[in-house]
Amino acid sequence: MKKTLKIFALVAMASALAFSACTKDDEPNYNYTDGGSGSDSGGGTQTRPTASFSVSSSNIMVGNTVSFTNYSSNATSYYWDFGDFEHSSERNPTHQYTYASNFNVELIAYNNSYTSTATKTIRAVNPNYCTINSLRLNRWASRMSNGNVWDGSAGAAYKHPDIYFIIKNSAGTQLFKSQVVDDCIHPDDGGTITPSYSVGYKMGVNENYTIEFWDEDALVNEGMVSVNCNPLIDDFYYPFSSSITMQTTSGEWRWTMNVTWSLY
Repeated sequence: MKKTLKIFALVAMASALAFSACTKDDEPNYNYTDGGSGSDSGGGTQTRPTASFSVSSSNIMVGNTVSFTNYSSNATSYYWDFGDFEHSSERNPTHQYTYASNFNVELIAYNNSYTSTATKTIRAVNPNYCTINSLRLNRWASRMSNGNVWDGSAGAAYKHPDIYFIIKNSAGTQLFKSQVVDDCIHPDDGGTITPSYSVGYKMGVNENYTIEFWDEDALVNEGMVSVNCNPLIDDFYYPFSSSITMQTTSGEWRWTMNVTWSLY
């Protein structure tokens, strides 16, 4: 009886040792260091990824294409959430936003069981119009385009024009007329140019406009200059400045508009 128990105990001990050795060999050993790497018994390695990306522009018009450049390291796959319920698994995707809002873009970089996340905010706007609050004439020609002085004829002494301006649409219909600033004294006559106007006119995003400056006197309205003007189309979207300065090709005429943008 004692011999039988002794043999059984030896068999049980051998079985336990064999099971323990098998379990240890089959189980991966992931001992990750602070440096972010680890290894298993097969000699493989895992590295923690670092998510990073840039965007072609963080302020865009609705419908414009945004390009995303992925600078993530140690990643094997990617997941993009563009913040508008659209996603991508490409490394360097592009995307278009179809409505105006602020969108939080998230990139998740994967390496096996490890992930890293990077985020940026994109502002997509869809301006319908800008309101011209005021206009200041900074520079104007000392004579009309026909060579005559203001308030006079060819060869007459320089006089002080009473300046106003009008805004017309592409069909030539007058949409706005400013008040008149009387007796504007040109620097050639020892004056300082500061004619300022209150406006309050809304310029639509898809319309073309003409601004015309005029001299008003008791007998006749003398045209000064006519300039095509569409501040919503011609490079004034960004950065949606409240101050827009425009001038004629010759530079003889220059004015500054204070505007408020309707962005959504």
